[in-house]
Amino acid sequence: MSTHERIRCHLPDIHTTAGPWLKGWHATLLLVQEKLNVLNIHQANFAEDLSRLLLVSDYAVQRFLNLEFTELELLSWYKNESQDYIAKIHVVIENLNDLEFIREAFCVLRHRVFLRILFRDLNGLSTLSQTISELSNFADAIIHEGLIQVAYSLQSKFSQLNIEECLENFVIFGLGKLGAHELNLSSDVDVVYVYSIPEDDSDTTKFIEFYTALAQQLGRFLSEQRGPGFLYRVDTRLRPFGLSGPLVWSVSGMLSYYEEHGREWERYAWVKGRPIAGNLELGKYFLQKLRPFVYRRYLDFGVIDALRDLKLMIQKEILSKQLEHHIKLGSGGIREVEFIVQVLQLIHGGRKSDLREPTLQSVLPRCVEYKLLQPEDAELLFKAYRFFRHTEHRLQAVSDTQTHLLPTTGFSQARLAWSMGF
Repeated sequence: MSTHERIRCHLPDIHTTAGPWLKGWHATLLLVQEKLNVLNIHQANFAEDLSRLLLVSDYAVQRFLNLEFTELELLSWYKNESQDYIAKIHVVIENLNDLEFIREAFCVLRHRVFLRILFRDLNGLSTLSQTISELSNFADAIIHEGLIQVAYSLQSKFSQLNIEECLENFVIFGLGKLGAHELNLSSDVDVVYVYSIPEDDSDTTKFIEFYTALAQQLGRFLSEQRGPGFLYRVDTRLRPFGLSGPLVWSVSGMLSYYEEHGREWERYAWVKGRPIAGNLELGKYFLQKLRPFVYRRYLDFGVIDALRDLKLMIQKEILSKQLEHHIKLGSGGIREVEFIVQVLQLIHGGRKSDLREPTLQSVLPRCVEYKLLQPEDAELLFKAYRFFRHTEHRLQAVSDTQTHLLPTTGFSQARLAWSMGF
């Protein structure tokens, strides 16, 4: 059986609703077969496994046909081994000095990494935990290395500063799914920028100007859509005072803010706080100082009323925006599972230190151990969470877009169902 025939046999039974897509798909098959023949890949299972990826993801089709691969690289997708993304980044930017060329190299690497992750995910070669961990590790590496490249690009503008020392006093926190090490395929990255100024330097203005410029430039570096694409959409709204507050905050300024103005929803957000780039030790120090704000030593039942109000606000938003088909925000969706677990963390985390963990899948079993949840309830939550996260990846794999809405057309519904094994 030819590669063409092997891939065709994996077409889901949706011919009557596929329409124009199916015609284009047959042309795509010929191009894929030609590329595999040139690479001299005749391994039967690779063609079949590749077909599962390309049937689900138009994004993967485009990138697979546009990028150059070796046989060794493609077959390495089967290997279950940890990836050194920092090392991979250093390889692709070797001898590059222009920041735009570096950004483009980052983008191309992103496509290669995402194709591997998607291939493994859709073929059942990796677990959900492995998939979201790989996506998070790659984001950490891109943001960390991007920070360094952007910082040194500002050297001429801030010639009076030692860039290396400035980086030693700067940390980026990931919150939300990035902070929890649970990033999805096409996700925003929620970040907060924090700096520390040397005690022996009284001129703080120059540092604030530098760190503000650094954060602004890094945001553009990551999120602007040019050439081979973008890296990550950056969301900085979780910082103190949101969009109306400074983009970068000092350690002392942040701690004073939370002591004087911190709200319950901010405690909720920092449950998933994690230093991801810059000086990670500075980040750990800050989180240690912030811990009494997030986790109270006494049983914190008072937080329930505030979080109940937050939950009601979310429910009103769902009703007003008709989000019942939204797998993240809709009733019973991803956000509700996260909400249940994070509320238990806030109430009991002050006295039970092993609940101070940003990753939901790690905390859920501990909630059972402490009898905060019944085993059957925790199992139901975990199964729902895992199912929705798999669905999320398949929805976003179609075109590398941030979507959580279930499809409404017959073909798209059938395609999603097939990709989920139904």
